[in-house]
Amino acid sequence: MRKRLVSRTPAVLAGCIAVAFARDSASAQSGAVIYDWAATSPAAAEGEMAAVRDIFANQGRARFILHFGAGGSLLTRIKEEENPGEGPRAVFQPTSANLDVLATILEAHYADEPNVLREAWIGEDRTSAARVLSAGGERYRLEGAPVEVAWTVTGEWSEHAGHRVNRAVGETMGMQVEAWFAPEIPVPGGPGLYGGLPGLILVLILEEGRMVWAATEVSLEEVEEERIRMPREGTAISEEAYREAVAEGIRQVQRFIRRMAGAQRGVKCAVGTRVRGLQCYRSGGGGAPKGVQGGRQGVFKGVAPTGARPTGGRVSRGFDSHRLRSLNGEGRPLSPHRVFGFVRWSSAAGQDRLVKVPEIHPRG
Repeated sequence: MRKRLVSRTPAVLAGCIAVAFARDSASAQSGAVIYDWAATSPAAAEGEMAAVRDIFANQGRARFILHFGAGGSLLTRIKEEENPGEGPRAVFQPTSANLDVLATILEAHYADEPNVLREAWIGEDRTSAARVLSAGGERYRLEGAPVEVAWTVTGEWSEHAGHRVNRAVGETMGMQVEAWFAPEIPVPGGPGLYGGLPGLILVLILEEGRMVWAATEVSLEEVEEERIRMPREGTAISEEAYREAVAEGIRQVQRFIRRMAGAQRGVKCAVGTRVRGLQCYRSGGGGAPKGVQGGRQGVFKGVAPTGARPTGGRVSRGFDSHRLRSLNGEGRPLSPHRVFGFVRWSSAAGQDRLVKVPEIHPRG
Protein backbone atom coordinates (compact mmCIF):
# COMPACT_ATOMS: atom_id res chain seq x y z
CA MET A 1 0.00 0.00 0.00
CA ARG A 2 1.34 3.46 -0.86
CA LYS A 3 2.48 5.59 2.06
CA ARG A 4 0.40 8.53 3.20
CA LEU A 5 0.37 11.40 0.77
CA VAL A 6 2.18 13.82 3.04
CA SER A 7 5.14 11.46 3.28
CA ARG A 8 5.67 11.06 -0.46
CA THR A 9 5.04 14.55 -1.83
CA PRO A 10 7.45 17.50 -1.58
CA ALA A 11 8.41 18.97 1.77
CA VAL A 12 5.91 21.82 1.42
CA LEU A 13 3.15 19.35 2.35
CA ALA A 14 4.94 17.89 5.33
CA GLY A 15 4.40 21.04 7.38
CA CYS A 16 0.76 21.45 6.48
CA ILE A 17 -1.61 21.25 9.45
CA ALA A 18 -4.93 20.37 7.89
CA VAL A 19 -8.09 21.42 9.67
CA ALA A 20 -11.43 20.25 8.30
CA PHE A 21 -14.72 21.86 9.21
CA ALA A 22 -16.62 19.38 7.08
CA ARG A 23 -20.24 18.37 7.23
CA ASP A 24 -20.60 14.65 6.65
CA SER A 25 -22.47 15.03 3.41
CA ALA A 26 -21.57 13.48 0.09
CA SER A 27 -23.93 15.89 -1.65
CA ALA A 28 -22.24 19.09 -0.43
CA GLN A 29 -22.02 21.45 -3.37
CA SER A 30 -20.53 24.58 -1.83
CA GLY A 31 -17.78 25.54 0.56
CA ALA A 32 -14.36 27.11 0.85
CA VAL A 33 -10.78 25.86 0.79
CA ILE A 34 -7.56 27.59 1.79
CA TYR A 35 -4.57 26.59 -0.32
CA ASP A 36 -0.88 27.12 0.25
CA TRP A 37 1.04 27.54 -2.98
CA ALA A 38 4.82 27.18 -3.24
CA ALA A 39 7.33 26.86 -6.07
CA THR A 40 11.04 26.88 -6.69
CA SER A 41 12.57 29.01 -9.44
CA PRO A 42 13.77 27.13 -12.54
CA ALA A 43 16.08 30.00 -13.53
CA ALA A 44 19.77 29.11 -13.84
CA ALA A 45 22.10 31.50 -11.99
CA GLU A 46 25.60 31.47 -10.54
CA GLY A 47 27.64 33.62 -8.20
CA GLU A 48 25.96 36.73 -6.83
CA MET A 49 22.97 36.21 -9.14
CA ALA A 50 22.27 32.85 -7.50
CA ALA A 51 21.48 34.76 -4.31
CA VAL A 52 19.11 37.01 -6.26
CA ARG A 53 17.34 33.99 -7.74
CA ASP A 54 17.09 32.35 -4.32
CA ILE A 55 15.40 35.41 -2.82
CA PHE A 56 12.76 35.35 -5.53
CA ALA A 57 12.44 31.58 -5.13
CA ASN A 58 12.08 31.78 -1.36
CA GLN A 59 9.31 34.33 -1.78
CA GLY A 60 7.60 32.22 -4.44
CA ARG A 61 4.80 31.22 -2.09
CA ALA A 62 1.33 32.54 -1.34
CA ARG A 63 -2.03 31.66 0.18
CA PHE A 64 -5.37 31.63 -1.61
CA ILE A 65 -8.97 30.95 -0.68
CA LEU A 66 -11.31 29.15 -3.07
CA HIS A 67 -15.07 29.65 -2.75
CA PHE A 68 -17.04 27.12 -4.76
CA GLY A 69 -20.70 26.40 -5.33
CA ALA A 70 -23.35 25.69 -7.92
CA GLY A 71 -22.45 28.95 -9.68
CA GLY A 72 -18.81 28.05 -10.23
CA SER A 73 -15.72 28.94 -8.21
CA LEU A 74 -13.58 31.95 -7.36
CA LEU A 75 -10.00 31.77 -6.10
CA THR A 76 -8.75 34.91 -4.32
CA ARG A 77 -5.30 35.77 -3.05
CA ILE A 78 -5.10 36.23 0.72
CA LYS A 79 -3.36 39.42 1.76
CA GLU A 80 -0.73 38.74 4.37
CA GLU A 81 1.18 40.90 6.80
CA GLU A 82 4.71 41.74 5.77
CA ASN A 83 7.69 42.79 7.86
CA PRO A 84 9.55 45.36 5.75
CA GLY A 85 13.10 45.92 6.84
CA GLU A 86 13.51 42.24 7.70
CA GLY A 87 14.67 39.31 5.66
CA PRO A 88 17.56 38.56 3.29
CA ARG A 89 19.08 40.91 0.76
CA ALA A 90 21.33 40.24 -2.22
CA VAL A 91 23.49 42.89 -3.91
CA PHE A 92 24.79 42.53 -7.45
CA GLN A 93 26.76 44.49 -10.03
CA PRO A 94 24.59 45.55 -13.01
CA THR A 95 26.91 44.04 -15.62
CA SER A 96 25.50 43.02 -18.98
CA ALA A 97 25.76 39.34 -18.06
CA ASN A 98 24.06 39.86 -14.70
CA LEU A 99 21.23 41.82 -16.28
CA ASP A 100 20.64 38.98 -18.72
CA VAL A 101 20.36 36.62 -15.75
CA LEU A 102 18.05 39.10 -13.99
CA ALA A 103 15.79 39.01 -17.05
CA THR A 104 15.72 35.21 -16.87
CA ILE A 105 14.79 35.36 -13.18
CA LEU A 106 12.00 37.86 -13.84
CA GLU A 107 10.71 35.80 -16.76
CA ALA A 108 10.54 32.74 -14.49
CA HIS A 109 8.80 34.83 -11.82
CA TYR A 110 6.02 35.81 -14.21
CA ALA A 111 5.82 32.38 -15.84
CA ASP A 112 4.90 30.93 -12.44
CA GLU A 113 1.56 32.68 -12.63
CA PRO A 114 0.48 32.35 -8.96
CA ASN A 115 3.26 34.86 -8.18
CA VAL A 116 1.13 37.56 -9.78
CA LEU A 117 -2.34 36.01 -9.57
CA ARG A 118 -5.01 38.01 -7.76
CA GLU A 119 -8.21 36.17 -8.74
CA ALA A 120 -9.21 33.14 -10.82
CA TRP A 121 -12.84 32.47 -11.69
CA ILE A 122 -14.57 29.54 -13.38
CA GLY A 123 -18.19 29.84 -14.45
CA GLU A 124 -21.09 27.53 -13.74
CA ASP A 125 -20.82 25.88 -17.14
CA ARG A 126 -17.13 25.06 -16.57
CA THR A 127 -16.31 26.41 -20.05
CA SER A 128 -15.72 30.07 -19.20
CA ALA A 129 -12.97 31.43 -16.97
CA ALA A 130 -11.17 34.64 -16.08
CA ARG A 131 -8.19 35.63 -14.01
CA VAL A 132 -6.70 38.89 -12.77
CA LEU A 133 -2.93 39.28 -12.85
CA SER A 134 -0.75 42.03 -11.44
CA ALA A 135 2.21 43.12 -13.56
CA GLY A 136 4.20 46.30 -13.78
CA GLY A 137 2.04 48.05 -11.20
CA GLU A 138 -1.06 47.40 -13.32
CA ARG A 139 -3.77 44.80 -13.12
CA TYR A 140 -4.89 42.86 -16.16
CA ARG A 141 -7.99 40.72 -16.70
CA LEU A 142 -7.63 37.73 -19.01
CA GLU A 143 -10.74 35.84 -20.07
CA GLY A 144 -10.74 32.37 -21.55
CA ALA A 145 -11.38 28.78 -20.54
CA PRO A 146 -10.33 26.51 -17.67
CA VAL A 147 -7.13 24.49 -18.02
CA GLU A 148 -7.78 21.31 -19.98
CA VAL A 149 -6.06 18.22 -18.59
CA ALA A 150 -6.23 14.70 -20.02
CA TRP A 151 -6.78 13.00 -16.64
CA THR A 152 -6.29 9.34 -15.76
CA VAL A 153 -7.75 8.37 -12.39
CA THR A 154 -5.64 5.76 -10.60
CA GLY A 155 -6.59 3.29 -7.89
CA GLU A 156 -4.35 4.99 -5.33
CA TRP A 157 -5.93 6.48 -2.23
CA SER A 158 -4.71 8.54 0.69
CA GLU A 159 -5.98 11.20 3.09
CA HIS A 160 -5.51 14.95 3.10
CA ALA A 161 -7.18 17.75 5.10
CA GLY A 162 -9.49 15.23 6.73
CA HIS A 163 -10.78 13.80 3.45
CA ARG A 164 -10.07 10.61 1.53
CA VAL A 165 -8.40 11.55 -1.73
CA ASN A 166 -7.91 9.67 -4.97
CA ARG A 167 -4.84 10.19 -7.16
CA ALA A 168 -5.11 11.27 -10.79
CA VAL A 169 -2.35 12.02 -13.26
CA GLY A 170 -2.42 13.89 -16.53
CA GLU A 171 -0.71 16.23 -18.92
CA THR A 172 -1.45 19.73 -20.12
CA MET A 173 0.61 22.00 -22.38
CA GLY A 174 3.47 19.50 -22.22
CA MET A 175 3.53 19.60 -18.42
CA GLN A 176 3.01 16.63 -16.11
CA VAL A 177 0.22 17.11 -13.56
CA GLU A 178 -0.67 15.09 -10.47
CA ALA A 179 -3.79 15.70 -8.41
CA TRP A 180 -5.34 14.26 -5.29
CA PHE A 181 -9.09 14.89 -5.30
CA ALA A 182 -11.88 14.19 -2.81
CA PRO A 183 -14.82 12.29 -4.38
CA GLU A 184 -16.89 13.01 -1.25
CA ILE A 185 -16.84 16.68 -2.33
CA PRO A 186 -18.44 16.20 -5.77
CA VAL A 187 -17.31 19.49 -7.29
CA PRO A 188 -15.06 19.35 -10.39
CA GLY A 189 -12.92 22.29 -9.25
CA GLY A 190 -9.58 23.06 -7.71
CA PRO A 191 -6.90 25.73 -7.36
CA GLY A 192 -6.34 28.21 -10.16
CA LEU A 193 -8.19 27.16 -13.31
CA TYR A 194 -7.65 23.44 -12.69
CA GLY A 195 -10.44 20.92 -12.25
CA GLY A 196 -12.32 18.43 -14.38
CA LEU A 197 -12.20 15.54 -11.90
CA PRO A 198 -15.12 13.85 -10.09
CA GLY A 199 -14.24 15.62 -6.86
CA LEU A 200 -12.56 18.74 -5.54
CA ILE A 201 -8.76 18.84 -5.96
CA LEU A 202 -7.09 19.24 -2.57
CA VAL A 203 -3.50 18.76 -3.71
CA LEU A 204 -2.11 19.71 -7.11
CA ILE A 205 1.49 18.92 -8.06
CA LEU A 206 3.02 20.39 -11.21
CA GLU A 207 6.32 19.66 -12.92
CA GLU A 208 7.14 16.74 -10.64
CA GLY A 209 6.92 18.78 -7.47
CA ARG A 210 8.49 22.08 -8.54
CA MET A 211 5.14 23.74 -7.94
CA VAL A 212 2.59 22.56 -5.35
CA TRP A 213 -0.88 23.64 -4.28
CA ALA A 214 -1.98 22.07 -0.98
CA ALA A 215 -5.23 22.59 0.90
CA THR A 216 -4.74 23.43 4.56
CA GLU A 217 -8.36 24.10 5.57
CA VAL A 218 -11.62 22.82 4.13
CA SER A 219 -15.09 24.09 4.98
CA LEU A 220 -18.31 22.74 3.48
CA GLU A 221 -20.50 25.47 4.88
CA GLU A 222 -22.86 27.19 2.47
CA VAL A 223 -21.34 29.96 0.34
CA GLU A 224 -23.41 32.96 -0.73
CA GLU A 225 -23.79 33.15 -4.49
CA GLU A 226 -22.56 36.75 -4.64
CA ARG A 227 -19.15 35.60 -3.41
CA ILE A 228 -18.64 33.76 -6.68
CA ARG A 229 -18.69 36.40 -9.37
CA MET A 230 -16.66 37.04 -12.47
CA PRO A 231 -13.85 39.53 -11.77
CA ARG A 232 -14.29 42.96 -13.30
CA GLU A 233 -11.09 44.53 -12.02
CA GLY A 234 -8.20 45.21 -14.35
CA THR A 235 -7.72 46.06 -18.00
CA ALA A 236 -9.09 43.41 -20.35
CA ILE A 237 -6.22 41.99 -22.41
CA SER A 238 -5.47 38.92 -24.51
CA GLU A 239 -3.01 36.21 -23.51
CA GLU A 240 -0.63 37.22 -26.29
CA ALA A 241 -0.81 40.93 -25.43
CA TYR A 242 -0.19 40.20 -21.75
CA ARG A 243 2.88 38.09 -22.48
CA GLU A 244 4.26 40.78 -24.76
CA ALA A 245 3.60 43.48 -22.13
CA VAL A 246 5.56 41.49 -19.56
CA ALA A 247 8.41 40.78 -21.99
CA GLU A 248 8.65 44.42 -23.05
CA GLY A 249 8.51 45.54 -19.42
CA ILE A 250 11.46 43.31 -18.52
CA ARG A 251 13.39 44.71 -21.50
CA GLN A 252 12.63 48.24 -20.29
CA VAL A 253 14.03 47.43 -16.86
CA GLN A 254 17.21 46.05 -18.43
CA ARG A 255 17.63 49.11 -20.67
CA PHE A 256 17.03 51.51 -17.81
CA ILE A 257 19.57 49.89 -15.50
CA ARG A 258 22.11 49.71 -18.33
CA ARG A 259 21.70 53.44 -19.02
CA MET A 260 21.98 54.21 -15.33
CA ALA A 261 25.12 52.08 -14.95
CA GLY A 262 26.64 53.61 -18.09
CA ALA A 263 26.03 57.17 -16.95
CA GLN A 264 27.33 56.86 -13.39
CA ARG A 265 30.10 55.03 -11.60
CA GLY A 266 29.63 52.75 -8.65
CA VAL A 267 26.06 51.69 -9.47
CA LYS A 268 24.86 48.61 -7.61
CA CYS A 269 21.52 46.86 -7.39
CA ALA A 270 19.91 45.02 -4.50
CA VAL A 271 16.94 42.70 -4.19
CA GLY A 272 15.15 41.46 -1.09
CA THR A 273 12.48 42.32 1.45
CA ARG A 274 14.65 44.97 3.10
CA VAL A 275 14.77 47.00 -0.11
CA ARG A 276 11.19 46.28 -1.22
CA GLY A 277 11.90 44.23 -4.30
CA LEU A 278 14.57 45.73 -6.56
CA GLN A 279 16.57 48.89 -5.91
CA CYS A 280 19.48 50.28 -7.91
CA TYR A 281 21.64 53.08 -6.55
CA ARG A 282 24.94 54.88 -6.92
CA SER A 283 26.86 53.72 -3.89
CA GLY A 284 29.26 56.70 -3.74
CA GLY A 285 31.62 56.91 -0.81
CA GLY A 286 29.09 56.18 1.87
CA GLY A 287 28.13 52.68 0.81
CA ALA A 288 24.69 51.43 -0.07
CA PRO A 289 21.78 53.57 1.13
CA LYS A 290 19.17 52.19 3.43
CA GLY A 291 16.21 50.43 1.86
CA VAL A 292 12.92 52.19 1.44
CA GLN A 293 10.69 51.89 4.47
CA GLY A 294 7.63 49.82 3.50
CA GLY A 295 4.26 49.38 5.10
CA ARG A 296 1.39 46.91 5.05
CA GLN A 297 0.45 45.52 1.68
CA GLY A 298 3.62 46.91 0.18
CA VAL A 299 2.68 50.60 0.42
CA PHE A 300 5.63 52.91 0.99
CA LYS A 301 4.96 54.99 4.08
CA GLY A 302 6.44 58.22 5.34
CA VAL A 303 6.11 61.98 5.01
CA ALA A 304 6.41 63.32 1.49
CA PRO A 305 9.72 65.15 0.97
CA THR A 306 9.53 68.86 0.26
CA GLY A 307 8.46 69.51 -3.33
CA ALA A 308 7.88 65.84 -4.19
CA ARG A 309 5.00 65.57 -6.63
CA PRO A 310 4.74 62.58 -8.94
CA THR A 311 3.68 63.35 -12.49
CA GLY A 312 -0.11 63.29 -12.73
CA GLY A 313 -0.44 63.10 -8.95
CA ARG A 314 0.00 59.31 -8.83
CA VAL A 315 2.74 57.01 -10.03
CA SER A 316 0.93 53.78 -9.33
CA ARG A 317 -1.88 52.29 -7.30
CA GLY A 318 -1.21 52.88 -3.60
CA PHE A 319 1.88 54.99 -4.35
CA ASP A 320 1.27 58.75 -4.23
CA SER A 321 2.95 61.98 -3.17
CA HIS A 322 1.44 61.83 0.31
CA ARG A 323 3.04 58.46 1.05
CA LEU A 324 6.56 59.04 -0.22
CA ARG A 325 9.72 59.11 1.81
CA SER A 326 12.93 60.92 0.90
CA LEU A 327 15.33 58.27 -0.32
CA ASN A 328 18.48 60.33 0.31
CA GLY A 329 17.48 61.31 3.82
CA GLU A 330 17.92 64.99 2.99
CA GLY A 331 14.30 65.90 2.32
CA ARG A 332 15.15 67.23 -1.14
CA PRO A 333 12.70 67.17 -4.07
CA LEU A 334 12.52 63.91 -5.98
CA SER A 335 11.49 63.38 -9.61
CA PRO A 336 9.75 60.08 -10.44
CA HIS A 337 9.93 58.19 -13.72
CA ARG A 338 7.76 55.11 -14.25
CA VAL A 339 9.49 52.06 -15.74
CA PHE A 340 7.25 48.93 -15.89
CA GLY A 341 6.34 48.70 -12.25
CA PHE A 342 9.59 50.23 -11.13
CA VAL A 343 10.07 53.90 -10.27
CA ARG A 344 13.32 55.83 -10.54
CA TRP A 345 13.68 58.62 -8.03
CA SER A 346 16.29 61.23 -8.99
CA SER A 347 17.20 63.47 -6.10
CA ALA A 348 18.72 66.93 -6.22
CA ALA A 349 21.81 65.37 -4.64
CA GLY A 350 22.28 63.32 -7.83
CA GLN A 351 21.42 59.93 -6.35
CA ASP A 352 19.12 57.70 -8.37
CA ARG A 353 16.98 54.84 -7.15
CA LEU A 354 15.06 52.23 -9.11
CA VAL A 355 12.34 51.15 -6.71
CA LYS A 356 9.91 48.34 -7.34
CA VAL A 357 6.24 49.26 -7.18
CA PRO A 358 4.41 47.14 -4.55
CA GLU A 359 2.15 45.28 -6.99
CA ILE A 360 5.16 43.66 -8.71
CA HIS A 361 6.91 42.63 -5.49
CA PRO A 362 7.82 38.91 -5.41
CA ARG A 363 5.35 38.19 -2.65
CA GLY A 364 2.66 40.06 -4.48
